[in-house]
Amino acid sequence: MGKLQKEVANADFWLVVYSWLHACGIKVNKNYLKAEITTHPDYPSLLSVIDFLESGGKAYKAIHTDASYIHELNYPLLAHIKQPGDERMHLVLHPGDWTRQEAITRHWSGIVVYFEKAARWNNEQHTTYHRNEIKNRLLRLGFLVA
Repeated sequence: MGKLQKEVANADFWLVVYSWLHACGIKVNKNYLKAEITTHPDYPSLLSVIDFLESGGKAYKAIHTDASYIHELNYPLLAHIKQPGDERMHLVLHPGDWTRQEAITRHWSGIVVYFEKAARWNNEQHTTYHRNEIKNRLLRLGFLVA
């Protein structure tokens, strides 16, 4: 298991999504993502992830498949894990992770979420949130220096 996967193995649902976006090279403000996903009426669920992705208007796929197609998917991806009383997303960085991590395949619902190649995620609200957060940090730093 890789370092990134160990860090998110038992992480909060929203943090796994954040780690996946980061692994895909998509820069999203951590606090914004957390607020948007955790306040979703269906959190924690696959629907809260899909609605967040929809807000960025970029090309992703959420499909139901079986293990015979795992080598044809775009990586990194999120695998939907569902068992009684537990629904979560699991970060899968490479096709080989499926065989190295039994926990993925044992409770995998068959649903994966991944970005189409060269997709970018962007949201005007996110941009405003991120700019305001940077301004607030600079103001706090200015007060500390003064």
